Amino acid sequence: MISRHYWPHFTIDAACRDARLADALARSGMAIEVLTPRYSASWPDLITHREILVHRPVAAPRGAWSVGRYLKLMEAWLSENAARFDVLFCTHCDDDVIPMVQAAAQKSLRRVALHSGTGAAADHVVWPATRNGRRIRASLDRVDAIVVSWPSVHRQMLAMGLAAKKLHRIEIGVPPSALGAHRDDPAANNDALRRSRAALSHANGDLMLHHDSHVVLVCGQMNLGGGMMTLAATVPPLIDIWPDLRFWLVGDGRRREELHGYFRQHSVRQNVAMPGTFVDFDDLFQVADLLVVPSGSDSLEAILPAAVGAGLPILVADSPDTRSFFAGAEDSVGWFPIDDANALRSAIRAALVDLPGRRAAARTLRRRWMQQRSFQSTVEGYKHLFESLVPPAQRLSLPPIDSVAKRPN
Repeated sequence: MISRHYWPHFTIDAACRDARLADALARSGMAIEVLTPRYSASWPDLITHREILVHRPVAAPRGAWSVGRYLKLMEAWLSENAARFDVLFCTHCDDDVIPMVQAAAQKSLRRVALHSGTGAAADHVVWPATRNGRRIRASLDRVDAIVVSWPSVHRQMLAMGLAAKKLHRIEIGVPPSALGAHRDDPAANNDALRRSRAALSHANGDLMLHHDSHVVLVCGQMNLGGGMMTLAATVPPLIDIWPDLRFWLVGDGRRREELHGYFRQHSVRQNVAMPGTFVDFDDLFQVADLLVVPSGSDSLEAILPAAVGAGLPILVADSPDTRSFFAGAEDSVGWFPIDDANALRSAIRAALVDLPGRRAAARTLRRRWMQQRSFQSTVEGYKHLFESLVPPAQRLSLPPIDSVAKRPN
């Protein structure tokens, strides 16, 4: 697996998706290793995460001028180690597809690319504007399969001229969570809620709550298109109605300090926590009363499915991709137009007024989607694709490489 970012925390939604998928494929019996760049010189070249080897031999590019060198070093590593693998799987249709295709061609390996992102952040929207856009497009013509998760992307990539036989639809499933079972049992839910509140307040004083405080959880990148600034505009008027209402903005980005300044200026900073990033979703989902997904281009590939699996009431930005995710169950979540602060404020207010009804709808959605859109179906889709590309007689049984066996984790 080739991933530009590989870590299981909230900062980058696709990184959470990759870590969850790699873990599930490994548990299903596949031999998985991950190749990802390092973003600091102090990071080790090799680590083990959830019993999966994560190789970080190359520094991440720091600008357009360093992308060429990065791609050459990635191709060199892949070429050197290609004989140990059956399939090279790139989790983005971006620059990393180029060295994957070049290295695999030398060893006749199968090559699979995953289309990543939604809305304005979708791969097919981003790559035409990049320096290597034409090379990425040409490389995609040479891969054996392209996985797409959204109907809108499938249609658009067909319109771009990609071969229909290469496009494989594998929907993003809802992962199982113990929180869903807790929510069906009031006694277990209350006990789990107390433990989660205590753990979060111990980790960060800003997350300490009074007994009757309601929490609106917002996850995503704090950037220009992430919807966080639209959400910020709804906070002061809602706190005028509920003085003890809390907003937890989980994530990071270039507009973080701007958000801090906005909340201080409007004297609501004490009601807003911006605790950074988390590895474990469970405590946050257990304590939150409502999850807001403020953008159609972030948080749809990992955070949104996990929230559904946890039985958490959800408000989501209205977009073709979110509509397709909830097709047939649109009434189970709240909707608001993208970049409309007034509509978002009204949606949050309506959800808080009717929290018992929203919680019941969320529990019903969880039970239904765990059957119709389970994460196990997603994992089986990937397994079937990989196995169809490599006949049993050609598959390798991968022993640990010598350097890994001798190196402490």
